[in-house]
Amino acid sequence: MKRKKFSTNKCSSFEELERHSLEFDLSLTPAQRLDSAQFLREQYYLIRNIEHKPLDKKITKAGFSKN
Repeated sequence: MKRKKFSTNKCSSFEELERHSLEFDLSLTPAQRLDSAQFLREQYYLIRNIEHKPLDKKITKAGFSKN
């Protein structure tokens, strides 16, 4: 199993924190952003004890679509 690399940034202000957060978000690929959003969605449903149907991601020429 591949280990993920973690990094931390010590910030002295909220503006600096926002800048680091934005830089990180912009460094992600669109697929990584979708995976993160899906993970948060699944966690929300788990915490609220709501049944849901997982999204089936299918890559098309136009990008991702739901099936």
